[in-house]
Amino acid sequence: MQFGGLAVGGIRISHMSGISSAVTMPLTDKRASRKPFTVKPLPEEQAPKREDDRQQGPKRTLEDVAREKARGGQEVYDEWTRRLKPKQVERLADIQDDIDRLLDEADERRREEAAADAFPGDTPANERAA
Repeated sequence: MQFGGLAVGGIRISHMSGISSAVTMPLTDKRASRKPFTVKPLPEEQAPKREDDRQQGPKRTLEDVAREKARGGQEVYDEWTRRLKPKQVERLADIQDDIDRLLDEADERRREEAAADAFPGDTPANERAA
């Protein structure tokens, strides 16, 4: 890419995954000038393996994610479960006792944190201010 007769930069790729043959297209070289540019396909053995890139550790199960969401409290868990398919919800029935315990612990922890953050002169939620 040039501007005012000077090379100002830009990125041009030579190869790309996801295409089956070379692709040629006009690219702007100067303000009023376009030149053809060709991108060649990247051979499959050089293409990054997407599944390997995503998995950094052992694959998490639905039950593992459910427990993690339950540790975040009822609101987080409910938001997550609304997006599940019916069969996924059925699978969680086996660990429902564990989920309920984690939800209770998270909600209790949240109540304790809220009480600790309260200003000493604040009126409790179940009382009216004078």
